[in-house]
Amino acid sequence: MKAEEILRNAPGNIPKDTLMRYIYIELGKIYRRDVNFFYGTDQDKNKIYNGKNHFNIEDVDIICKSIGRIYAMIFEQAGIKAKCVNKETNSPFPHIDIIASPDDGINWYYMNPMDDLYRIQGGLKTQRYGTRTTKYDGLSYYTEDQLRKMDEQIGYTYRGVYMDEFFDMVRSEFLNKAKIKEHIRRERPDLSNRDISKDFLLEYKIDFMMRFIAEFEKMQGYIELKKYQKEIFGRLLNKTERRKIKIRNICGQNGDKTKMQSVIELCLENRHFYYITQKGTNNYRKMNAEQMLDYMEKAEFHFLKEKRNLERPEERE
Repeated sequence: MKAEEILRNAPGNIPKDTLMRYIYIELGKIYRRDVNFFYGTDQDKNKIYNGKNHFNIEDVDIICKSIGRIYAMIFEQAGIKAKCVNKETNSPFPHIDIIASPDDGINWYYMNPMDDLYRIQGGLKTQRYGTRTTKYDGLSYYTEDQLRKMDEQIGYTYRGVYMDEFFDMVRSEFLNKAKIKEHIRRERPDLSNRDISKDFLLEYKIDFMMRFIAEFEKMQGYIELKKYQKEIFGRLLNKTERRKIKIRNICGQNGDKTKMQSVIELCLENRHFYYITQKGTNNYRKMNAEQMLDYMEKAEFHFLKEKRNLERPEERE
C-alpha cells in the first residue's frame, strides 16, 4: 500500500493526533525487519546500513534507518511535523527513532515503529508509540486511555479489546486444569485422569494454540513471526511449561535466509516434538525427533541459532 492510499483511506474528520496514530498503525502492517541485516555479519550490516541512503518506500525489508525515513516522510505528507533522531552510542549502527508532532511543534512524541511491527500485525498494544522515554528530553506522551480511544476510533481494537488482552483471558482458562481436562475428555473420552499427565496437558495446549489461537498469517516477516510466537507462548503458559519450549531457527544451505523457518521445540520427559512454521501462513507441521531429522536432511536445512527459554513479557529485561 502506497502512502497516498494510506492517507486516502484514513477515517474522515479525525483530529491530527488520531491521524498520526492511524498512519503509525497502517504502515506497521506492511513492513518487516530485514533478516539479512539482523542475522547478518558486521560486514553485511555495514553494507545494508550505509547503503540505504536512497531508500525505496516499496521495499518492505527495513532497518531502523529506512523505516524512520518512511514514517517521517509520510507524516510530513499528512501535515504532521516529524524527524529522525538518535542518541549517540558506541555502536557502528546507531539506532534511529522518530519524533513527531501533530500540533505544529507544540508537543513532540517518541516512536520506534520497528519494535512495534509484530505487535501491530498481531493486534497487540503498541509499546513504542508516544510512550515515556528517558532517551530524549522534553517529549510529551499519551496515556493508555488516550491510545485506546484513538484505536477504537480507527478500528484497531475489536470492541475495545486488544489481542494481548484476549490472550490473557485465554490464559486464565489454560491455567485451570479442571477446565482443560474437560476439553480433553470431550475430544478423547477414552482417556483416564492418569493418562492426562503434565506433559500431555502441555502438548494439548500447544496443539490447541497452533490450531485455534495463533495468527501466523498476519506476520509480514520471519523476525516478526518469531517475536509473535514468543509473545503468545509467553502469555499463555506458566513458567514451568515455558522452560520446556524453545524457539529455534533453521535456514538453507550456506546460511540462505530466504528459506528460514521457525521451529518450536517442545521438550517433554520422554520425547521431543517439533512444530515447523512459516511467515504468512497458519499452516504448520508437527514432527517427532526422527521425522524432524529426516525433514532437515532432505530439505538441506540446518539450525542457525539457539533461542533462550520463553518468558512472560513482564519478566523480560
